[in-house]
Amino acid sequence: MGVRGTARKKDHTPVMRQFLRAKGQHRDAIIFFRMGDFYEMFYEDAVRAADILDIALTSRGTDPDGSKIPMAGVPHHAAAGYLAALLRHGEKVAICEQIGDPSSIRGVVPREVVRVVTPGLCLEPDALDARAENFLVAATRDGGVAALELSTGTLRACVVEIGPQWVGELVRLDPAEVLIESGASGLEALCKQSLPNAVLRIVELEGGTERLSEALTAEQAAELAAQEPAGRAAALVLDYARAHQATSQIHRATLYTAGDRLVLDDAAVRNLELVRTLDGERRGSLLDLLDDTKTPMGARALRSQLLEPLTDIERIRRRHDAVELFVLDARSRDQCRTRLGEIGDLERLAVRTAVGMATPRDLGVIRNGLASAAALRHQLSSRPGTNLDNAMASLEHADLCPDVLDLLRDALVAEPPAIDRQGGSFADG
Repeated sequence: MGVRGTARKKDHTPVMRQFLRAKGQHRDAIIFFRMGDFYEMFYEDAVRAADILDIALTSRGTDPDGSKIPMAGVPHHAAAGYLAALLRHGEKVAICEQIGDPSSIRGVVPREVVRVVTPGLCLEPDALDARAENFLVAATRDGGVAALELSTGTLRACVVEIGPQWVGELVRLDPAEVLIESGASGLEALCKQSLPNAVLRIVELEGGTERLSEALTAEQAAELAAQEPAGRAAALVLDYARAHQATSQIHRATLYTAGDRLVLDDAAVRNLELVRTLDGERRGSLLDLLDDTKTPMGARALRSQLLEPLTDIERIRRRHDAVELFVLDARSRDQCRTRLGEIGDLERLAVRTAVGMATPRDLGVIRNGLASAAALRHQLSSRPGTNLDNAMASLEHADLCPDVLDLLRDALVAEPPAIDRQGGSFADG
């Protein structure tokens, strides 16, 4: 029996009433309902999850009408892998956590949905490809395109004429999830043909571009709103993120021109096997051949550069000059690669920390990464010559958060544990 077919909520146990309340708020999501060391699922959520995850389908008690309540569960400590599998099948998952310490609460432990995870709104490392961006894209009927990368806290928007260039832009972004403005049925057909692996959703914009200021700075909101189709696409993607409790992480929003780099259409990207082979595999592609980067951030940047070749001759020359320096100076190249290998994925770890999802081990990686980034900047800035001047400009002005580094150095043990269950994360004193 489905949730909608159950008897009145008041006829259920207090715990089941909590589940039904969460399900009523998120009807299109599978509810991960925390009970002790497990996330339990009930009713049709349990039936669907058991089929996708190949886990046991059991029952817990009965409905007031006497029918058994289907139940399936996954261990809390292993939930990330199961969550990733559900997302790969295009599911939404609402995480309903116990609020407070169960041992200190008399009666039923309070529970509430703390976040909703979708294929395009995801911060869980096990569900993300560390070497590729994970975009949630919104498209309006008049060519507005906005791409939100929640795990790095960035939003990009542009205006593209509907047609081959529009398709090429979406293929380049390779989104996990696409929001199509209601009434744009032609775009839905284009997406189904060009993005077979993306989850498509038809949505309506609640309000207009004036709501951009609710998630962005005034300057960012004004820049996007000035390009109306792009602003509406940004508002569409932000409305969706807001409804899924996922806008506080956005720290950078920009307007870009889709044609300021060489435009590669769908056929070119596919036939040249730039990032995937004709069989859809990364292995054997040009990206697979070239990618010897030392950080996930570098891997994502390389992928983006392959899909957006430069057209400005001066920028091409500057990039080649920087590459030449490291080709000719093997010692400096090896030293830099060693430092880069110690940095980790600071970009995504910073967002996870900002939303309270970082583990003690994550904080240790951030500490070590900031220290290595500072050492790398010192190493590069001490080199004679000008070939790295432009490459160094962004690093020279980057905020490497020395106060955060000092705090983490003082607070953490040398090797923080993955989970802080019984202490052991913080240094004495």
